[in-house]
Amino acid sequence: MFGHAKFVTEYIRLSSIYAHQLSQLNQDGYSPLHLASANGHLEIVQFLFEFGKHRSVVEELCMKKDRDGRTALHSTVVTGKIDVINLLFDHCPDAAKEVTIHQESVLHLAVKHHQQEVLVFLIDQKLGSSVQDLLNRGDREGNTIMHLATAKKQLQVRPA
Repeated sequence: MFGHAKFVTEYIRLSSIYAHQLSQLNQDGYSPLHLASANGHLEIVQFLFEFGKHRSVVEELCMKKDRDGRTALHSTVVTGKIDVINLLFDHCPDAAKEVTIHQESVLHLAVKHHQQEVLVFLIDQKLGSSVQDLLNRGDREGNTIMHLATAKKQLQVRPA
């Protein structure tokens, strides 16, 4: 949570933590990957993937959902940490296809939380052929990202 990368890496290396324990949720409903990603702690996210890779649990880490049904990618889109979003995509691109308990996609969350730069990055560089499905997907109330952007008066599609 606080970004102490050296402490985190040494603690995990010295303790008898099993990789699957890294996907467990804390009392607030977040995994270590959710916390590190959302807070932009790139070095810790890289270490968690490295540790998980050796133990074949990267997908479990990536696809783990918090109590709101958000993956670490969803949480990171909300906070706008593009370097971490890029790393998450490299390790688990399928997380972008997941939706929250409110049926919100990563694009819904980017619009809802005023993350225009993230929205453009996802559409232009990361989503590829799945972008059309996500652009047209409605949330729990049937709102597409166009509905949300219009309701929030976010009329600028591209950052200036």
